[in-house]
Amino acid sequence: PAQFVQVLVDSMSTKAPALPWKSIHTGVLHLFAIDNDDDVFGMGINGQGQLGIGSTTLQSALTYIPGAGKCSKVIMPKVNYRGDATFSAAYFLRLDNTLYASGPNTTGQLCDGTLVSKTTPVRCGTLTDISKVFAFSGNTGGYCYTVTSTGAVYAWGLNDIQQLGDGTAVTSSTAYLTLNGVKSITSC
Repeated sequence: PAQFVQVLVDSMSTKAPALPWKSIHTGVLHLFAIDNDDDVFGMGINGQGQLGIGSTTLQSALTYIPGAGKCSKVIMPKVNYRGDATFSAAYFLRLDNTLYASGPNTTGQLCDGTLVSKTTPVRCGTLTDISKVFAFSGNTGGYCYTVTSTGAVYAWGLNDIQQLGDGTAVTSSTAYLTLNGVKSITSC
């Protein structure tokens, strides 16, 4: 039979969580929790700095992520059929509808104009008014789509099979507009 276990908060965290938890966000190898103050805590595999805590050390207890800011959601990429979750970045959707990310950046999936991985969250370009985020990861890198409240869809990252929709197979470390006026979007 299934048993529940208590998830611990790292006693070395610089902030204790404001309980109760507002939401829990999971990935294949990660768990993030947003507390009642909209602060983010994370745990799990961190070899690429995905947790955003400033290191690449595995975390077995929830640890406060100060650089994530006040968040409404944490998005972990869906791992594609040829994927490895250890190469997934983490995306932090802030209350002001801006997006920050940390982790591997081999294909520009952090959208900061570089291909350098980050162990603390960085802003994903200058995008604002983001309402939805769809992120994907595989063995060779990751890519992301965001949707604004006005229906503008932006894309960046790995583009090896032309998944970004720009008619090329060129990877992009900056966001560009791919569609406009979208009324509804879902992800498989």
